[in-house]
Amino acid sequence: HRRMSDIGSTMKDGSQPGDPMTPFTARTRQMESGGQMTPQNQRKGSAEPTSPSGRWDWLIVFDQTRRSEMEQTKQTVDNVQGLVTATGTSSTGDFFLYITATRELFELWAEKLMIKKLMKKQYGGTLETFSLEHRDRFRGIHRDTFFNSMERAKVLYVVLDRRLDQGGAELRMDLQRKNKIFKAAFPLHEPAERRDLLAAWLSKRTIWDFRYHPIQAMAHY
Repeated sequence: HRRMSDIGSTMKDGSQPGDPMTPFTARTRQMESGGQMTPQNQRKGSAEPTSPSGRWDWLIVFDQTRRSEMEQTKQTVDNVQGLVTATGTSSTGDFFLYITATRELFELWAEKLMIKKLMKKQYGGTLETFSLEHRDRFRGIHRDTFFNSMERAKVLYVVLDRRLDQGGAELRMDLQRKNKIFKAAFPLHEPAERRDLLAAWLSKRTIWDFRYHPIQAMAHY
């Protein structure tokens, strides 16, 4: 697994996006959203979410004995403008807290984290640092897939871990996991990306010619 700390970890102002992420991200796991992890009681922030319906980028798992901690964490996350949460339970009684964000939040923090995106051909077609001022110059800006799953996971990790006075939720996820408040916390797979990758990998052309294997796309994912 790639460490999220390897991607855009320096802020636009030169500061770092929170506490060191290496201990957490080295253990990061990804899994499919689905099965018995069904979001319930969705609550939206003050801005309407523009992310695809049913898409969740992070999952925090709480033991069945920690309902109050789950509710407190949900309230903390809901207090951050632009974050969106929903809850669910597993067949074993564990509590799930699903987290995503509005398009506006992703764009705001993509600029702060200096995430690079492709410009439209008429603007050179090169990779440039995302800018809110020139957002319409970026290729695919109006698509729900403009930010890939890694970029979305990175942005959300930073926002969830940043201090309150810096616009974050200050969850201190590494510490919460160490103290066993969180049973687990990890980014979720994006099913559409996986389906496209699988289709490209198993196409007739790639089966017979290794030159056409989507190696770069797989590495990026």
